[in-house]
Amino acid sequence: MKYSRFVGVMVLLTCFNAATSLVAPVLLSVWSRNDQSIDLVKAGILLGILLGTIAINIVIVYFREQFAVEFNVSHGKELFGYFVDVDYDTINEAGPTSMIEKILMAVNNSYRYYTSDAIEIWSNLLILFALLLMTFLTNILIACMLLILVPINYFGYKWLNKELLQRSKDMQEKTSEGAQSLISIAGQTDYLKQSSDHTNVLEQIATPLKKMYQAMSKVNKFGQISHQLFSNINDICRVFIMVLVVYEFTSQTTNVVDLIFFTVVLPIYFSGLTKIVSANLSKRDLIASKEFVQWMRDNKEENGERELAQVDSIRLDIKTLQVNNVILGRDIEAAFTKGDIVWVKGESGSGKSTLLKLLPKFRTADTVYINEIDLREYTNASLRKQVEYLSQNVPIIHGTLLENLFFNKAYSKEAEITMQQDPLLQTILAEKSLDAEIFENGSNLSGGEKQKIAFIRALYNEADILILDEITSNIDVKSAVEIYDRMKEVAAEKIIFAITHSDALDGIANKVIDLDVRNRYTC
Repeated sequence: MKYSRFVGVMVLLTCFNAATSLVAPVLLSVWSRNDQSIDLVKAGILLGILLGTIAINIVIVYFREQFAVEFNVSHGKELFGYFVDVDYDTINEAGPTSMIEKILMAVNNSYRYYTSDAIEIWSNLLILFALLLMTFLTNILIACMLLILVPINYFGYKWLNKELLQRSKDMQEKTSEGAQSLISIAGQTDYLKQSSDHTNVLEQIATPLKKMYQAMSKVNKFGQISHQLFSNINDICRVFIMVLVVYEFTSQTTNVVDLIFFTVVLPIYFSGLTKIVSANLSKRDLIASKEFVQWMRDNKEENGERELAQVDSIRLDIKTLQVNNVILGRDIEAAFTKGDIVWVKGESGSGKSTLLKLLPKFRTADTVYINEIDLREYTNASLRKQVEYLSQNVPIIHGTLLENLFFNKAYSKEAEITMQQDPLLQTILAEKSLDAEIFENGSNLSGGEKQKIAFIRALYNEADILILDEITSNIDVKSAVEIYDRMKEVAAEKIIFAITHSDALDGIANKVIDLDVRNRYTC
């Protein structure tokens, strides 16, 4: 509704702007037909109209940019909503960084087209129509010449758009892939800083840069050369028409007002024609972005219909555990209830993480049951409300410690007070305040502090299932002990799964799934 109102106001402003742009040609046309001469009063009127047009354009730009923030934020949230609903493996295959780059491009392309180019097209179409009508009343030959330029430009640029669309898709793919590679290389701050010679890494960076800018260059060369060709045709026609006007004036077949009329009309006409085709050129980017958005919607993860209020039991009866046709395990049978602490063991690549990712439905498999109901029947939202998945890679944002504790959580003062009483947070608050700035990726936090923040977040949600995927593998022993002690304190009301290569859970876990042996489930 807000966007509809915006479009309505913009259309009114644009039509008003188009009308003011046409006032000067209209007055000149009227004066020409009435054989009136140009005096200082008429010149003053024309100057006032031109200044008014400038003022209106400033108002339009100001209004549009005022709207930009709300429009882009709203549209961005919508597209990121599609992103988080994309199938888990599809996101990993496409690359989250690449997808985020395309989402941001889609937001920019939509904003530029809908708030500028689309309105530019329609307003200038109105201007061209009016100018052609006035020109027909003044000089039929010149009007016919101007009219012929419309289909030449329309069909020429339509072909150009089609070609550029295909080339732009390839460019966007290579640009996203290149950006992803650059981030993966340049993001390794610790490794790069400890290196004494960056020659090799700069060469590695040069490869995706070259790939990106070669793709851009190919599109730009084709687009700019083609655009220049059409522009040159228009320029030649404009010069030829102006020569014809001057010729008719010198041969005394037209008066001075006609000469001034065409002097004013031709720049407006060709400017409008150029704006129309230029705006249409940007439509190719919008179409490419729309196709990407549709791809996200087409790859939406499956969802159930049943709501899950609480988890009382979990049962696994997995005949084959596999990812992308790679079999990781067979015959995994086990059952769990609240109070169970389950130690998931196995060599690297045995499928430990893959198995536990079935529980929040990152991936799906037959015969995984919660409360004796097939897990796939539950809605993703209600299921994931009951499952907290913690991994080695803790999501830490650039912000305060408090903002990190409430990352993706609804803030409340009561929850903040409860968190401050948590023994894990108290170990962090001994060194930092809740307002302490946390750098990107938690570069000023220890590994233990990161995992403690993640664990506290999980407890705040009060989920029934807690999954700890190697969360203590890269942290100090003291922090690991503190986390496991806290885990034992909350275990009575949860079903906890923990993956670890150490023996830290020996004597703590009451059940074990060992993916390296045939008898996978022991008590």
